[in-house]
Amino acid sequence: MLSEETITAILIVALISFATWMTINTILEHRREMAKIKRGADTAPQLAQDNIELRETVGIMQDRLAVLEQITIDPALRTAKEIEELR
Repeated sequence: MLSEETITAILIVALISFATWMTINTILEHRREMAKIKRGADTAPQLAQDNIELRETVGIMQDRLAVLEQITIDPALRTAKEIEELR
């Protein structure tokens, strides 16, 4: 039967091996992602899609701003017109 020290040593070696494997895997994944970015792979289509979405959002915001400006300005113009008509 294995002694307690042997089991502890095996567990420590297994834990260190697992941690090393995870670290190496993380580093390699990061390097793969950086290589993709440097090559420009998948970046251009995503940027184009982001650009389209941002343009649509800006268009919607401009429409909303125009409505808010109209709401803000309209009552003053209407009130001024009604005052002039009363004179």
